[in-house]
Amino acid sequence: MKIIAFAFFCLLAAPSILPAQTGCYGKIREDGERLLRQKKYGEAINQFWTALATCTDVPKNHDLDKLIQSAQASWVGELQTSAEREKQAAESERIARQQAETAEQAAKSSQQIAEQKEREAITEGRRAESLRLSLLADNLRQKGQLSDALWVAFLSRQLAGINEQALPALMRSFAEAVRDSFSVTFFDAPTHIRSLRFFQDGKKVVLQLEDESVWMLDIDQRKQTKLLESDERQTGLITSDSGKLLLTWRADGSAQLWDEAGKLKVTLAQHTEPIRTAAFSYDEKWVVTGSRDNTARLWRISDGVQTALLAGHTGNVYEVLFSPDNQWILTRSSDGSAMTWDLNGNKIGVLGQGHIYLHDCAVSSTGEIALGAASGELLISDEKGVAKASEQAQKGNAPVTAVSFLSGSEHLLVTSGGMVSVYSRNGQLLTALPHPAPVSGWAISAKNNRFLTWTNSLNDPYSVRIWDEKGALQRNISLPQKALVGQIRWSPDGLFLLATLRDRTVYLMDAEGNILTEWLGNSTESAYVPPAIFSPDGEQILTAGTTRIALSRSPHPERIFRRMQNEFNPGAAFVRGIVNRFSIRFFPN
Repeated sequence: MKIIAFAFFCLLAAPSILPAQTGCYGKIREDGERLLRQKKYGEAINQFWTALATCTDVPKNHDLDKLIQSAQASWVGELQTSAEREKQAAESERIARQQAETAEQAAKSSQQIAEQKEREAITEGRRAESLRLSLLADNLRQKGQLSDALWVAFLSRQLAGINEQALPALMRSFAEAVRDSFSVTFFDAPTHIRSLRFFQDGKKVVLQLEDESVWMLDIDQRKQTKLLESDERQTGLITSDSGKLLLTWRADGSAQLWDEAGKLKVTLAQHTEPIRTAAFSYDEKWVVTGSRDNTARLWRISDGVQTALLAGHTGNVYEVLFSPDNQWILTRSSDGSAMTWDLNGNKIGVLGQGHIYLHDCAVSSTGEIALGAASGELLISDEKGVAKASEQAQKGNAPVTAVSFLSGSEHLLVTSGGMVSVYSRNGQLLTALPHPAPVSGWAISAKNNRFLTWTNSLNDPYSVRIWDEKGALQRNISLPQKALVGQIRWSPDGLFLLATLRDRTVYLMDAEGNILTEWLGNSTESAYVPPAIFSPDGEQILTAGTTRIALSRSPHPERIFRRMQNEFNPGAAFVRGIVNRFSIRFFPN
């Protein structure tokens, strides 16, 4: 429109610019009409304005103004039509571009969905194949083809990756292949093995038999040494926290101190009655023994000299404990009292009422003393006997039969009337742990202060329960057999469990309750529960007397899996041979 206005302005000024002409009207008007028919509207309008401005023969009744208006109207109309077409073209282009982008996005989405479906199909295929391989490994193992079974079970785990649904079954298949491939029986005992203890290096183990003899075994060298001969009367033994020292005792009142090589360091012989209990100090400079002669005696480990006589009880000394700083000793007696002593044998405090039997005692990492009384009281005091708390653990005065502080924790476990409760170390009840049947035992993990409880009731669908240190339930575990639980132990890392049943079956489980492997018993209930323990590093498992009077060693299956994984080469000829021979699918080329 600005162009038209400019053209009008130029034409209006034309009379003062262009010279006047005569006899021109008809010719210029004809040129203007021709340009108008050619839709050259601007040029036509200029011709009509030129005729008006310059021709002297323009008739009075001319129609130039109408022609100009017609040209302007046609021009504007055509410009508007052109603008509308351009607008429509732009809109069509926008819609087409949007449709193209939508189509491109849909194509990408379809591709992503297709790729996801493909991944899911591959994952499902790998899961199915890994489960097939685990069954194949079990079949190979049962046929005695142990090497093939081990590798097929390993490849099944490699194929599954971290598939949580398949992993427990694959772990069990692999663990059983490890058990059958690597288990070694290295000691045939003349009678049942009653207890097992590893030395700290994990290479030696000390065991006590039912005939009261004590043996030391060198696992690597297959060497066995009898430390104590069999005895009709009860003997006992303990190892120091470092596992470098062993103390044994006999019914004649003597005790023997051994080093980790099985060499007798010194004999301790001052008690006049059989020793019932003993404890090493945490710094391993001292050992204290408690006896049926109503005394406890403190011995210096370096030379075996008795340095103090702890005399004051009127009954058997059943339990002795050192304080965390090794500065005082706690003794518990059948006379219903507990006493504390300094290292010179001076009495520091008297705990308990003296006429009520004390079932158990414990010392916390900060020196609090907990006592479980037959009256049902939980007593907590300091080493001087100053009471911090006295709580009735259960209604009905059920005896407090067991107390134990969680390592480095503020919490205390208490058993009374078959129920377990968690207390603060100051005696405040925090929570009572619900069980549908009386609790038969507990085990505390040294790694993370989790603990477990077990019941031996047919009315309880879950034999084992795992709790955090505050008593919050973390896991219910149902064992596959109804045999009574005899003992459960945590692995040093707190990730695995060894459960021994009274039918002599032993289960290795993870902390989720998945059974990895088992050593089958004789399916007959027995008072004898064969021990099963982890090595100090958790890499080995010792089991005793499952099917015969023997001691067997098995590597932890996860140790073997880590070793195989570190050495694993998918392209190795041996591996490719396994893959081809057993037609393993989805395995990377």
